[in-house]
Amino acid sequence: MKEIYHDRRNIDVESTHQFSRNAAQSMILINGGAATALLASNSQLVSALLKNSKCWLAASLACFATGLALATFMHWCEREALFRFSRDWQLKTDEDNPELIQTEVQKQRELGDKWHRFSKWSFFSSGLFFIFGCTSIAIAIFLL
Repeated sequence: MKEIYHDRRNIDVESTHQFSRNAAQSMILINGGAATALLASNSQLVSALLKNSKCWLAASLACFATGLALATFMHWCEREALFRFSRDWQLKTDEDNPELIQTEVQKQRELGDKWHRFSKWSFFSSGLFFIFGCTSIAIAIFLL
């Protein structure tokens, strides 16, 4: 029985970690890349935006930075959830005190679920801030 739990835990841990890392990296690249491209661009459009639409340009950079921070927070939340779920599986293999272990397993599962919900909301919010940043650039260009 212990081997089954151990194998299952390893599969869960690895797949969850891989997914969360890929999702966080994609949001970090999207938001960070957009901000970098905007700052590194030396075009006439950016010059015109700096002269006429500073607040919209600042808003877009703030949105990209917030999206970047949320993606980083998402990665941290997912690692916390992964730790809790891993601890849950680890406790299931311990047979010393079944009643105490069952209570601790439930506690770890609830904490893992909480961190996983934070992770999902951070991912969703990071994407929204990217959309807001792009929208504020579009509005700035429209107002030129």
